[in-house]
Amino acid sequence: MHCQALTQALFYLALFPEYWKPLRDEVQEALSQEGWTKAALDRMRKLDSFIKESQRLHPASICKVVLTHTYLTCLLTKII
Repeated sequence: MHCQALTQALFYLALFPEYWKPLRDEVQEALSQEGWTKAALDRMRKLDSFIKESQRLHPASICKVVLTHTYLTCLLTKII
């Protein structure tokens, strides 16, 4: 998972605290039954859906701007 996706999920979790308990319960149940394994992560369907929905609402790829050194220099020269 990209750190920006995790940041967005935490941001939406702060906005919607009513999701804390169901997500925490799901994570605790999965970890108690499976431990820290891929199987436990596969059982965390609510958490997965929450992260995917936060990415849908605020996709990271739309916000990315790739600037090369030449383009940035040209841009700054025109602004200054």
